Amino acid sequence: MNYKRRALSEIISTTILVAAMLIVVIGVMGFAIDLFNTQTQDAEFSQAQNGVIALAQGIDSILPTQGAAAFSTFNSRTGGPVIINNFDQMVLTVLNPQGKVAFSNSININEFRYRAGSLVSQEGEQWVRAGNFTGQPFSQTFNGTLIIQNNSAPLGFVYTSHDNGATWVTMDYRRINVNNLGVFNISLGAVPVGKDYAGNEIYKQVYQLVDIVQINLVNITGGTFSGSSNLVVSAVNQGTSTATLSFPDPSPGGSGSYSFKIAVSLNKQSLGAGLPTVFPFSSLTVSVPDTVSGFPVNTVVEIFATNIQLSIGGG
Repeated sequence: MNYKRRALSEIISTTILVAAMLIVVIGVMGFAIDLFNTQTQDAEFSQAQNGVIALAQGIDSILPTQGAAAFSTFNSRTGGPVIINNFDQMVLTVLNPQGKVAFSNSININEFRYRAGSLVSQEGEQWVRAGNFTGQPFSQTFNGTLIIQNNSAPLGFVYTSHDNGATWVTMDYRRINVNNLGVFNISLGAVPVGKDYAGNEIYKQVYQLVDIVQINLVNITGGTFSGSSNLVVSAVNQGTSTATLSFPDPSPGGSGSYSFKIAVSLNKQSLGAGLPTVFPFSSLTVSVPDTVSGFPVNTVVEIFATNIQLSIGGG
């Protein structure tokens, strides 16, 4: 019997091997590129969180001084910062000791947000700068953050969330800070009480005990916008708007205390896409001593709204 032996050509076999190797290499390269892009965008978003926290800390430092400025830098590649006008509406209401509305004002709330790249995925929402609330779920604890007492937490909270098809880190000022400064002996000036033997007026200093309560809030506004990639976000204190309320002691000569109420509500019924409908609201009852050493105590409520202008430019 005759046998015929056949073998593949060296050229054909080499071509098959090279083609197979190219397919493997291309697949690995594609995976490596996707992994690199994902890691790069995750790193950018992590740096952005630190940048937003630094910006909020900078704003804290300039609140007492008009004209003072602070800044934070961002390395923007696949994401970027944005100021959203009319993000929410906050209503601040103060009721006098008789329970009647003494002050009510609606404030448009703008928000500073940084959008992550499309490959950054995060489920849920979380506070990342919120005093004792840091690390807790954003929506579940939100009502408890509307009124901060005696500087126990900063006004500028920061949280991460996934809404409107993107992952965000947001600097949030939808809250007030209430400080009860205590009772002060305030001079009301001098009043005439008679005349001396020469016919000259005799004056006497008149004093009033006053419990002073401060309400502080921050209003973010947008400035100029320019640049790309390496960005600098600057914050400038544009000044403070003030309002003063006075509550006379409702029961002079009493021996106990009286109180008035401060309330904050928000217009936004849903705190984020996919989150349940809520009605953000919080109230605080402030107690004031009726008398000190037998003298009646009145109440003065001072409301300070500091305007912070944010501008974005190339670094």
